Amino acid sequence: MTPDHADGPGWGDWIDETLGARRDTDLLRALDPLTPTGAVTARDASGRDLTLFSANDYLGLAHHPEVREAVARAARDAGLGPRGSSLVCGYTDAHDALAHGIARLKRAMPLSLIHI
Repeated sequence: MTPDHADGPGWGDWIDETLGARRDTDLLRALDPLTPTGAVTARDASGRDLTLFSANDYLGLAHHPEVREAVARAARDAGLGPRGSSLVCGYTDAHDALAHGIARLKRAMPLSLIHI
């Protein structure tokens, strides 16, 4: 239960109690650094090798030299950073090239790219 108003227990007390309860039941999550060892593998601080089943790089292309060079080239040419959807920030020539490239690959009509 969260504090409803200022004359009851303070937020600091509530946070301490909540964190303590999670710690006591082994439900307190922590970000433990991992060292990548492959596309979907890593090593934890104790040296244990792990398979990352939630990795988006399930095809292992993130470390492919041609993919890495293409990403570096795109970052040099267009910059790198967060963008809003194409309806807000504009549908760029890179979006259009990607849509047409996928269409050629799939032998289909160009598709619309949606940013989620």
